Amino acid sequence: MSSPTYLVRNRHNTYYFRYVIPAQYREILGKREIRRSLGTHRRKDAVKMARYWAVRLELALSCLHSQNMDYTEIKQLLEPTLQGLPDALMSRFMQDGPLTEQRKQELQYQIKAQQGLVKQDLSTPKADELTKQLLAENRVEIESSSEDFNRVSIDLTKIITAAMEHYIGISNEHGSYTLSPTVIAQPPTLQPAVNQSDSGEPLSVVIEKYVEENSQWQPKTKQENQAIYDLFVEIVGDIDIKAFDRTSARHFKEVLQKIPANRNKSKRYEDKGIDTITKMTDVTPMSTTSVNKYLTRVTSLMKWAVNNSYADKNHVEGMLLPKTTQPHEDRDPFGDAELKILFHDLQTNQLNNKRQPERYWIPLITAHTGMRLEEVCQLKATDIKKIDGIWVFDINDEDDKRLKTKSSRRQIPVHPKLIELGFLQYHKSLKDGQLWPRLEKGRDGYGQNFGKWFNRRIRIIGIINPKISFHSLRHTFANQLHQKDVKKERITELLGHSDEDTTARYIKKYDVKGQSEVIKQLKYVIPLL
Repeated sequence: MSSPTYLVRNRHNTYYFRYVIPAQYREILGKREIRRSLGTHRRKDAVKMARYWAVRLELALSCLHSQNMDYTEIKQLLEPTLQGLPDALMSRFMQDGPLTEQRKQELQYQIKAQQGLVKQDLSTPKADELTKQLLAENRVEIESSSEDFNRVSIDLTKIITAAMEHYIGISNEHGSYTLSPTVIAQPPTLQPAVNQSDSGEPLSVVIEKYVEENSQWQPKTKQENQAIYDLFVEIVGDIDIKAFDRTSARHFKEVLQKIPANRNKSKRYEDKGIDTITKMTDVTPMSTTSVNKYLTRVTSLMKWAVNNSYADKNHVEGMLLPKTTQPHEDRDPFGDAELKILFHDLQTNQLNNKRQPERYWIPLITAHTGMRLEEVCQLKATDIKKIDGIWVFDINDEDDKRLKTKSSRRQIPVHPKLIELGFLQYHKSLKDGQLWPRLEKGRDGYGQNFGKWFNRRIRIIGIINPKISFHSLRHTFANQLHQKDVKKERITELLGHSDEDTTARYIKKYDVKGQSEVIKQLKYVIPLL
């Protein structure tokens, strides 16, 4: 009985597995053959083990081959599948029943969007998903970010687009539903969505110009806006901006309402296209507030595009969803019970925290001044000063500090309770520099990590209301003054809000002495000492 070619024996009659590596892989692997002792003298056992190793090695070489395939080889491998794809697509279209006028308009919109993508050498998320599926079925491993993957996906986008066009055409003619394979072999030339004489810029180009013009955006704002505009293009396609109409805007709004919150932060949605995600049934969609934020940012983009003659009309304007809560219901202020818990923790656990004094002072300062988290966290020692004989916090955007709005620039008197607790002694102990030396500036400023710590801390000590956070201290400050019948204008100025009333443009800000009298009215029921 002859042995398999990969089974040999040495002079001690021990069987070895020997595999001659095909020439095309020798340079990659750095060897001509693979030898492995099977550790047995029995031929029957050696044959079984050798076959096992042969199968594993051939599988590994097959994977290695798939990883090194280029576009032409992949196209040849997928050719049989691509030939049958048109009929498969047509069958899927037919499952939706007769082509209604509404469905026809939806398909025509998708065709425009897909044509715009192809013009930019881009593909649709659906085509990307299909490409991954076909490559996996054929055991081809290729990076989804590679040029070869993109070319295959663009081919599939063309196939899908051609099938959709053919489906609409034969539906109009009431003819046969059979789609000729020649549609795939030679996809028809795709015409632009608008006439060449009336064509405009692709959405991505307009977005780029809009972002460039708004160079004053803070890094966080720029990153957030860019993410919103990337999603916008992902949903509607990088189409000609003049092809973006009310139907496109409505489609964008409808898809937004199906996208989960924090989509980019969850591994569950990693590498999943919009089409796939919106078909998932167990998804908690983003809130109405988030949807409206996306619509508002895109509305601003399109308004700029109209004003700069890139578009003729802002089709996103007026599409905001109705809010289910009033503005004052978004967050809850600290009630008396929560304040008692918070102040007790500050006095017993944070007061003597010499390494991190900010954990004691920052919550107290915001509770007594209404300052925003970033405003109090970015303070410098020189921002605590006397004006007209009154100690104040000078809120400004000097050096590396930044403010939310122009009206955020203000002076807030230091509350007598803070002076009583020793804040000025703490301030006196510092040299020039940051008021809180341990807080480091990150992408979002000095306050991000402190805010996270505070929100975790209040849960630990028993404040479990999900609508209460650090920002609730600002609400508490405003609510306490409101309950004492302080004028809205005074509260607005202390909070650093803008007053859009025309009359307000002619009125000077309240002086420090006046605001000091307002601040003194703030007396929490819960004693701090």
